[in-house]
Amino acid sequence: MKIGSNDIVDVKTGSTQVNKVYLGSNLVWQSFVGLLDSYPNAAAAYSLRRLRTNYSGSAIRVRRTDNTEQDIGFVNNELDTVSLLSFVGSGDGFVTILYDQSLNAKNQVQTTAIYQPKIVSSGVIELLNSLPSMLGDDSSMGSESFKYTGSNGEFSAYGVYNLKTDSGYTTAFGSNDVPIIGQFPTAFNGQIRNVATKSSGQSVTLTSLADNINVVFNGNVSTTTNDLYINGVLKDTETFTGSLANASNSLFSFARRVNTSAIQGHISEMIIYPANQTTNRSAIETNINDFYSIY
Repeated sequence: MKIGSNDIVDVKTGSTQVNKVYLGSNLVWQSFVGLLDSYPNAAAAYSLRRLRTNYSGSAIRVRRTDNTEQDIGFVNNELDTVSLLSFVGSGDGFVTILYDQSLNAKNQVQTTAIYQPKIVSSGVIELLNSLPSMLGDDSSMGSESFKYTGSNGEFSAYGVYNLKTDSGYTTAFGSNDVPIIGQFPTAFNGQIRNVATKSSGQSVTLTSLADNINVVFNGNVSTTTNDLYINGVLKDTETFTGSLANASNSLFSFARRVNTSAIQGHISEMIIYPANQTTNRSAIETNINDFYSIY
């Protein structure tokens, strides 16, 4: 809602905050509420949209082809694409830092140019479902700067990802000890891997998915059960027979490199909670899907 050319960001009646404004029965304005406002206490959160009302930092840091870098923030709680294109111009832009929007400042960093995901290609912003997204072409935020510290190794991870089944061994988010989600190459029919399946003696269950599809995924990892949800549907449940103790001491990374391979396809968002979020799973997935319109 605007008054003249000015966006309205705050409405009060006296000292009372107003969250919604109606014109007759039509909702014409409401205050911003981020996913992390509704479901707080994330261990780390990376996205090309604003996830928390009081987050005042940038979304990403971008390198253009002359190796100049600039932080890119938000406009109207979405990636500032005008500033992004103004900075990059007609060339390519690559993500060097993914800023953590949680309270923990666990930024993901990639200093090696050839591993940086692309956000602009020849002056055109990379998109997933018409929204800005990072394109991985064997890319990885490989610093592994996020250290998971949840109790008993339990956690939940949510992400928005374009699945390329013909890519190599990759992990959309994980560590050497606990891969959360990824895929096997063509030799395994491009099937998607269940959460936390790397512990010794635990079987690996694969879920078949079509090539080049967009997914909202959730991995709920407990000390006994690992559940994998794709687009709100439970695809696989594993009875966990190993130990998650290593998870509490692991350095996790966004789009981790596995066997010299890394992420292929677009990836837009990743949120990690330091506890099993089963009770909030559906609501968190709905929030993500309402924005990205994946399913």
